Amino acid sequence: MHDKYKISIRKNYDLLLAPFITAAILLACFIIGKIYPFGSNNVEYYDMAQGIIPNFYHIWDALHTKDTALCFNWYSGLGVNDTANASLSVFWIALLVLPRRFVGKAMGLYVIMTFSLSAFTSAIFLKKATKAKPFMTTLLSICYAFCGFSVMYYTNAWQDTVLLFPLYMLAWYALMKKGKILPYVLMTVLNVFCGYYVFILLVFYVFFMSFLYIKTIDNKENRKRRAFELGLSTALGFGLSGVVLLPKLSQTLSSERFLSETGFDFSQIVKQYLEIVRTYVCKSDDKWAMLFCVSLPLAVMILGIIKNRKNKKINVFFVLNILLLAVLIVCEGANALMHFGDYKYFPMRMGYALAFSFVWAAGYYSKYLKLNKLDFNEKTGKNALLVLFNFALFVCLMVLTYFVLKKLDGAYEFKYSVLYAMPVLISIYLVIFCSKNKVVDYKTALSLVLAETLALSMIFIPYWQTDMLEKEHNPQYISTSQSLVKKLDIETSKTDRIKTVGTTLNCNYGTIMQRATLADWTHLIPSDIQSSLISLGYSSEYTRLHDSGGTAFTDAILGIKNVLSVKSESPELYDKISKKKGYNYYKCKYTLPYAMAVDKSILDIKVENANWMELNNQLYKSLTSTDENIVENGNLALKSKTDETEIYTFKSKRGNISYFKLDGAGGVRIYVDGKTLRIPSIDREKAKKYPGRFNRNLICLGDLGDKEVEIRLELKEGKYQDKKNFRKNNLGDDDIRNKNFGVEIGLMSLEKLQKVCDMYNNFGDVSAQNYSLDIKNVKAENKDKVLLIPLQYNGCWSAEVNGKNAEVRSVMSLLTAVELNGESNNISMKFIPTGFKTGMIISVVSAVLFAVVLILRRKERLAPKALCSFVYVLYSLAFCVAGVAIYIIPFAFLIYHKLF
Repeated sequence: MHDKYKISIRKNYDLLLAPFITAAILLACFIIGKIYPFGSNNVEYYDMAQGIIPNFYHIWDALHTKDTALCFNWYSGLGVNDTANASLSVFWIALLVLPRRFVGKAMGLYVIMTFSLSAFTSAIFLKKATKAKPFMTTLLSICYAFCGFSVMYYTNAWQDTVLLFPLYMLAWYALMKKGKILPYVLMTVLNVFCGYYVFILLVFYVFFMSFLYIKTIDNKENRKRRAFELGLSTALGFGLSGVVLLPKLSQTLSSERFLSETGFDFSQIVKQYLEIVRTYVCKSDDKWAMLFCVSLPLAVMILGIIKNRKNKKINVFFVLNILLLAVLIVCEGANALMHFGDYKYFPMRMGYALAFSFVWAAGYYSKYLKLNKLDFNEKTGKNALLVLFNFALFVCLMVLTYFVLKKLDGAYEFKYSVLYAMPVLISIYLVIFCSKNKVVDYKTALSLVLAETLALSMIFIPYWQTDMLEKEHNPQYISTSQSLVKKLDIETSKTDRIKTVGTTLNCNYGTIMQRATLADWTHLIPSDIQSSLISLGYSSEYTRLHDSGGTAFTDAILGIKNVLSVKSESPELYDKISKKKGYNYYKCKYTLPYAMAVDKSILDIKVENANWMELNNQLYKSLTSTDENIVENGNLALKSKTDETEIYTFKSKRGNISYFKLDGAGGVRIYVDGKTLRIPSIDREKAKKYPGRFNRNLICLGDLGDKEVEIRLELKEGKYQDKKNFRKNNLGDDDIRNKNFGVEIGLMSLEKLQKVCDMYNNFGDVSAQNYSLDIKNVKAENKDKVLLIPLQYNGCWSAEVNGKNAEVRSVMSLLTAVELNGESNNISMKFIPTGFKTGMIISVVSAVLFAVVLILRRKERLAPKALCSFVYVLYSLAFCVAGVAIYIIPFAFLIYHKLF
């Protein structure tokens, strides 16, 4: 038994060597870059720090505790449907054994796991599908592990798709070669479970690539059958995963992210299409980074094609397969269409498939190369020196190209010097693997690959965050959040919310703290939710929600019970509890219960074209059943004006809280009676310019007393409405920089705020569970009442009142309301993601069909010729139409634009 084990290892050492070397390269990078646990630096920034790590905390809670739901997050965004984020990941294995406090520090482990497994799976593919030699398998697998997509975008939740792709392609290869359906169906299901969004983008590429394979390599007698089997197995794979896929799609299609990232207005498809195909300017140079680490595969491919030039069909397939994705680098119109019409940041989200295409081709052609092995024994020390020499040579090459190209392009970035070193690297690899080479041993290629991948890792993994023009998070917010919970004794709660003034921690800090918040950045917030909160005076940016802004009244309605702030807050609104780590911890003086029976008129409040004052007053009237207003306009009067300064005055009133708002300008310094107003924001706790990136709506000035108040604005950047060429930014149409200039002051009555809080000071018993919410003993004086719940309305909740089904309604397209049916009401609510029931039916039907397919296949009665012919004709037509629409027309527009 022991001998068999040794023999198995010897036969498959190349499968183990590639991930081992990959892990060693990353560890070397961590040591040099002083990345945790070898120093204080880290690998988490941007999307990883803001979104992925909090999601891993949520998953940890779901795996280790019974009161956390995997598909629903009580702690974020007024209770957010988290179905689309609940994707399988290899990192779940680590989450099962890691203590919760180490999750945020374990992202280095996440990088090592995903990169190493990418090398492992690509080695499996190369060994099984191309029969590449062990040495070449190892080299090419390392190149795939460190492909441009991975080193550039590892901070996104896409690495599981990258590591699964070689296995998916191996299943595809088994389908094409032997007609095996089962592996392909299972890999389709697994990919949907692990990363449905990026996988759906990938399917577009596989659609084109498969047709090219069938037409160029497959035998004529098998083409129709293969087209049928491919279509059937793809449909079965998506059908079986319907119970997961449909809820994810339903949520994604309704989210602000989808609406902001897709270019199609489906009511004007033709017009939108023509606009997209005429897109000539690339939105990001990152597309060129997809060519990182393809120097060796490209060199091997070139030599292999020369050696195998008589086999034209295979050569044509591999070249066209690479061009399917490579042309997206230069043709922005085609690239946009492959991303459903548009995208924000991160172009070529199937870029790893381009790297794999090079690796696949190189693995196939490596069989035709005669590797030049010299007859001398090199000692380990010499090998190490060779690696260091090549690494130093590679770094010098990058520095040289950087300074040369810097003269030509002032905006040139050092990291892209790697690309300009490619011609030199390709030339060296061509020499190494050339059959006429009698000087350089082929093993020298390994040292070059090690040098290239280590250099790439050192450029991108530890240090890229220093290139960010404006920080989007404080790197220490995770440890700060955990420390604040302990030192301030912040209690866990699904319903009692906390907020940070200026969102100085992060949008998803609530998930770290296990305390409900308003803030959220899961990319999954419906657009109506975002618009409504902005109208109420809360800050928002791109697809983020912030809990900065709002009024004390809306805070009370939304269930805010405590406040964290890096500055002193109004004593009229808050009682200070403690101060730790630079944060003041307050208890709100004015609060409302989590659920309240209010007048049905609240259902009629319209957010469109209403400002924050009007909405506050309408809410107050519904809660008090009066015609009184809680907020009145401060009626700012312009006192004086220059090119850069405007001075306003208004009369404040004792017992009223003043709220300030400004639109249509940036970089504004605000002085209230001569004192500079602080506008704290992420990593800018002492900022004094309005708007802050994450604090740019209502600002509380406090109770200023009975006097005339002077507000002076220093408009150093001018008013945006005066800038003719000002472009709408990525921060959304609601961003103040996309609005006309305007300043307003509102005065909120504390007496009336106390009145409404006293009306609801003891109301119902609330119990929030994983996917349920129970509210007991709700008293309703009459039938014109609904239960107002500060729970995000997303269409996923059902309700029973006193055992009978009740209608769940929307309030301002933001909050949830339930129809009541008696004086005493017990409400039971259940969360079921939209599309779950339909998806379950689709999955069950698909499972039955899959069983029938397997039975018919065993009896060789699966694919009637007439049906195969029909499917093949449809496939051919679809390929032609899609090819013309996605590739030919955009490329024709591009050529015309370049020439004329």
